[in-house]
Order: sequence, then structure tokens, then C-alpha cells
Amino acid sequence: MTEPLASTRREVAYSSTHRAEIEDYPIADIDRSAEFTDLFGRTRNYTMTSKEIMFSTYQAARYVAERGIPGDIVECGVWRGGSALLAGLTVRAAEARRPRRGWLASRRRKLWLYDTFEGMTAPTAQDIDLTNTSAAQYMAEHSDEGRWCYADEDDVRRVFAFEGFGAQDMEVVKGDVVQTCVPGGRVASRCCGWTPTGTNPPRQNLICFTPACRGVAC
Repeated sequence: MTEPLASTRREVAYSSTHRAEIEDYPIADIDRSAEFTDLFGRTRNYTMTSKEIMFSTYQAARYVAERGIPGDIVECGVWRGGSALLAGLTVRAAEARRPRRGWLASRRRKLWLYDTFEGMTAPTAQDIDLTNTSAAQYMAEHSDEGRWCYADEDDVRRVFAFEGFGAQDMEVVKGDVVQTCVPGGRVASRCCGWTPTGTNPPRQNLICFTPACRGVAC
């Protein structure tokens, strides 16, 4: 009988003065997947998302790869890149187990990483949490000269390079994702961060791994 995994903690740094811990508890249904356990262990320190959400990303990416669904992979709001990296590693492993046919026979999937790489964009008065605390207050108290929840682009590139993802495998797009998330006229359906009011762009041919639409072909 396999011993259950122990509860482990990881630190999330929103800024130099604002840090928190995420605890990853044992979850039997998830922990029995040896592949996910390995991939999660390699990516968990580069994401703010929970073990459960990362498992959802893993399942969605594996579904897409195993069924040969065409499309690149996009994440909007990547922080240090952990969620997109998990998706990329999952797709890479799954596609190595099956012949490359159709759309995949002539090209490889790319990862599109959209972020300001300077932290959250300016919040509006509508950006409040359940305690009615405004995002503007968080940023005023905890940001590094206006930068909060940020990771440098070079840091993100190093994380992906360590796992074998180079320039031919990914596109890093810097800026406000509401303005930049239009590669070749294709747009993901929703972005991390402050939800853009009234934003409903056209969508096609990208596989979206944002929190709102994990694994949806947009």
C-alpha cells in the first residue's frame, strides 16, 4: 500500500514586503497520479494556484494532447509561469506517447505567455475582496513602488529554459493583456488579474489555460 504524501508548504512572494504560504494537503484521488505528482513537484514553486487547480490544468492539457486537438496554449497572467509550465510539460509527455498526426504532424504547439511582468495593472474602484478591502489599498500598502504580484520576464524565461523550453517553444508577450492578447487575430477569452469590465473579444484557435477556462479551445 502506497504511503500518503505529506502536507507541504510553499511561499508566495507578492512583493518584497508581502509574502504568504500555500499549504498543499494530501488528496488521495490526485496523489495516486504518479505523473501529476512529478510534474506538480517541478512547477509548484512557480505558481500561486492550488494543487487542485493545478490538477485541473493537468487533466485539461492531457485531454487536449491525447485527442490531438489543434491549437497553441495561452495563459494570461503567468506570474513565474508555473501553470503554463505544467500545461507544457503535460502536453509534451502526452504527445510523446502517441503518433503526431494531422495538425501536429507539421508543427509543434507553442506556449503563449501574456503578462505585464511588472505586476498588476492599475485597479479600479470595483476591484475589492470579500471583506470590501480594495485592491488599491493592497497595492498602496504592499507594492514595491507600484509593483505587486510580479515576476521579471528573465526569471520566467529561466524557469522554462530549465525544463527545456526555448525560444522555438514559446512566445513571451509583455504588456496589459487586454491590449496584447491578440496573436495573429486570435484572442483568449479571459485574463488573470483585474477582470476587464465589458471586455468580450473574439476568440479562435487557442487553448486557454486561464483560471476561468482551463483547457477550453477559444
